[in-house]
Amino acid sequence: MLFENLLAGAGTIFSIAPSRDKRLAKILNRSDSEAIASDWQTVGGDLYSAIDKYKQNIDGKKEKQQEQSNAQ
Repeated sequence: MLFENLLAGAGTIFSIAPSRDKRLAKILNRSDSEAIASDWQTVGGDLYSAIDKYKQNIDGKKEKQQEQSNAQ
């Protein structure tokens, strides 16, 4: 009985694996144009974040300069 339960439990592990394989297959079977589009969307998001951080840095420096000139 115990051995049968262990085998049944081990069998459930193997039934989970195909769902992972299906997701992986979907990713691997994307067309080149879909993959390139996804890559460029990531690049665009990274550029947007970098520009936003740069603008915040510039604005912060301008505020400091204004505070210093007002203090003098």
